Amino acid sequence: MTAVRTTGGLWRQGAWALQCALVMSCATLGADADFPDPVQTSGVGPFRLLDAVETGLEGEPLGRVMDATGATGGGMFVEGFVFHVHAEPLAAPPERDPALAAYEVDWARFEPRTIRRSAANANTFGAATGEVVLQASEAWEGDAVFDPWAVVLADGTHRVYYAAEGGLGIAEGPAGGALTKVAGPIAGPVAGARSPSVVVADDGSFLLFYEAAGVLRSMSSSDGLAFSEDAAVPLMDPETPFEAGEVSHHRPGAVYATMPSGRRVLRVYFEVRLDDDTQLVTVAAAAADDLTRFERLSDAVWPGDEFGGAPMPFLDDEGRTRLYFTLSTVDPDEEPTRTFVVGLAPAFERLVPLP
Repeated sequence: MTAVRTTGGLWRQGAWALQCALVMSCATLGADADFPDPVQTSGVGPFRLLDAVETGLEGEPLGRVMDATGATGGGMFVEGFVFHVHAEPLAAPPERDPALAAYEVDWARFEPRTIRRSAANANTFGAATGEVVLQASEAWEGDAVFDPWAVVLADGTHRVYYAAEGGLGIAEGPAGGALTKVAGPIAGPVAGARSPSVVVADDGSFLLFYEAAGVLRSMSSSDGLAFSEDAAVPLMDPETPFEAGEVSHHRPGAVYATMPSGRRVLRVYFEVRLDDDTQLVTVAAAAADDLTRFERLSDAVWPGDEFGGAPMPFLDDEGRTRLYFTLSTVDPDEEPTRTFVVGLAPAFERLVPLP
C-alpha cells in the first residue's frame, strides 16, 4: 500500500471538498472500495459545522458547542459528557507575546487553565458551560492543566488523560462523578509532552498518541497507566516527517472505526502548522492489525484559512463522524481566542431534524 502524501501547494489551496477517486483508492481512509454508501467517507470529510437547530445555540460561530466568555483549549465528547479546557481573561493582562502566530492563544493573558466537564444537552448537540473537574494541584503540573482526553474503561470508569507543564497525567472516576488523580507525570513520554490521545484496542491494550516539540509520537501499554518506550508515530517518516511548507504537527486525535466489511482501522486526526502562519487539520489511517503502514490524506479535512485545530473525533452508531475542534479568532482588534465547535460528516446528514 502506497502512502498518500501531499505538497505545500495542495495545502495552500485550502481545498476541503475531497476527491472521491482519492478516497476510493485508500481503503483505510474511507471504506472498502466496493462499498457505495456515501457514509464510507464520513471519516475524511467534507465536514460541515452543525447549525443552530442541531446545537441549540444561536449566533456565531456556527457549530459552537457552548457559550463561553474566555478561551477554550480544545476538548472531546464521551458518553454524554464534553470534557474541555476553559480560561477567563485576566483583568490586567501582560503584553501579547509577539512571537505567537495570529491564531495562537497567549495563555499568559488568561487565568490558569482548568478542565471542565459539561453534560451534553438532552435534545441537541450543544452543552452547558459545566463544572471544573481538574485543576493544577501537583508541583509537576505548574499552574494549569489542559488537553483532556477521556476513555471509558470496561467497568464504566471515566479515565481522563491530560497535560500540564511537567508532562502528562491521569485522573479517573465514575461517569459524572469526582475525578481523582492516579498518575503523573507518566513515565516514558519525552520532555514537553502535550495533547494525549488514547484508544483501547480490541485486545484491551492501550495506545497513546501525543505531541512533543511539534512532532507526533506514540506509546503502548497493557493497562493504560505504565507505557512502553517512546517511538515516533509511523504515519510520519522519521527522516522526513514534514511535507513542503509544513513546520510542525500537533494535537493528535485517534479513533477506531469499523468498515462495512467488518475491517477495523485506526484514524489519527492532527493539526498541521505551515510556514505562512496558517494551520489546518488532516488525517492518517492504518489497518488495526498493522499500525506500521499508515495512509495520509493528501488534503485537509478542515482548511487552513479557517484556523482550525485540536481535532477530537467521535463515531456514532450510524457511521457518522462528529469532529470536535477549535476555531481561532484572528481579528486584529480582538484578543485571539479559541472557540469549541463540532463538525459532521457526511455533510449531507442531519443530527436534529429541521422544524
